[in-house]
Amino acid sequence: MRKIPSLFLHLLFLFALYACGNGDPMFTNAGNCVGYSANASSDYVLPYPSGESHLLTQGNCSDFSHKDHNRYAYDFAMDIGDNIAAVRAGTVIYVKEDSVDGNGGLEANVIYIRHSDNTIAQYAHLTYNGALVATNQVVSQGQLIGHSGNTGYSTGPHLHFQILKDSTSSETIPITFSNSDPEAVGPLLENIEYTAI
Repeated sequence: MRKIPSLFLHLLFLFALYACGNGDPMFTNAGNCVGYSANASSDYVLPYPSGESHLLTQGNCSDFSHKDHNRYAYDFAMDIGDNIAAVRAGTVIYVKEDSVDGNGGLEANVIYIRHSDNTIAQYAHLTYNGALVATNQVVSQGQLIGHSGNTGYSTGPHLHFQILKDSTSSETIPITFSNSDPEAVGPLLENIEYTAI
């Protein structure tokens, strides 16, 4: 397995956080977001355990900050300490959990997980010491991996989640979720609370 330099991941993460913003729900999905697979056959599940519900505060191609390389990101409203689950099986390639909540735009806590197709899941803004996994650990889909927080460039607790094309790119890719209620057709829509079923 090829190692990813931590400096590259760190820079990639800072670049993504710059575009994350605060997940303000007043912004709507806009832009040219295409390439979604059918929800029912998606390889991905929502990034929280079955039975839990969270409001999507910022979706794909928003007018606020999910645009350009970051256009396929999702922001879910979560309280500090809420559970975060792996959207797919994979191997943890990077964990940062030493920033404190409310650190005013400094470094955010994050987990990166590589999937079998070399895509990378990024889970950001975790709470201080909020990771439940370690680098090189293999995780299963739906496994608890951490707890949400309010670290980095964020004005409130939430989970910033996105899938990167691979370990050498900051480009996000379109994904759907197979376990959302209400069932989405294509990307999740802002200002809707989705339950993981």
